Parts: sequence; C-alpha cells; structure tokens
Amino acid sequence: MKAFLFGLLFAVGVGTWVYTKLQQRTGYGNTGAVLKGTIMAAVIAFVVFFTLGLTFL
Repeated sequence: MKAFLFGLLFAVGVGTWVYTKLQQRTGYGNTGAVLKGTIMAAVIAFVVFFTLGLTFL
C-alpha cells in the first residue's frame, strides 16, 4: 500500500507538471494532444516510482 501511494502521488505531480508545460508549449487550444502526453508521462512515472517504492520501502 505504501509503494502504491508513493507512486500515485509522484505520478500526479509529474502529470500536473507535464500538463502545464505541454499547454504552454503547444498552445492552449490543443487539449487532446496535451492530455495524451500527460497520461503517457503519468503512467510511466507511476510505474517507475511504484517499482522504486517496492524496491526500497
């Protein structure tokens, strides 16, 4: 449970950061592409941080 929460919190943070950066980069009317990129980045971040959490916690 600890590793899941650790991964989830970091994934939400990474997703938020990526969303704001992509919105600034692509323009504020291009929401579809931004959401796809954000979801991909958040899923990758979750897998990485969940694995790290399982390894070290």
